[in-house]
Amino acid sequence: MTAKFLSWLQALIRDGNVHLFYISTEWRKARAKAIKYWHGECYRCRYMKTPSTLVPATMVHHVRPVKKFPQYALSLFVVGQSGEQEIQLMPLCHDCHAAVETQSKISADYPEKW
Repeated sequence: MTAKFLSWLQALIRDGNVHLFYISTEWRKARAKAIKYWHGECYRCRYMKTPSTLVPATMVHHVRPVKKFPQYALSLFVVGQSGEQEIQLMPLCHDCHAAVETQSKISADYPEKW
């Protein structure tokens, strides 16, 4: 990601207009790359279901939210706190995306206190 693109994305976030990011050529390319990398399969289904029930990915989820981590908005992987490579753009089917988004909202509303 270029410094110019990151600056543009940060301005979109500030202005509350992130939709323009999701229709950008850069996002469309990153989204396609994530889906291709995982062979068009839903990442969550792949690890939580049997191979016969795999569902095609139709969406790509930012593990680290764009609004909090714009520097990772186009990154397929990032280096986590442990120094290990972690997935950032996760291809998901519709149902898994809804489940992950719901869980993310619950976690944000009720953070662990221990």
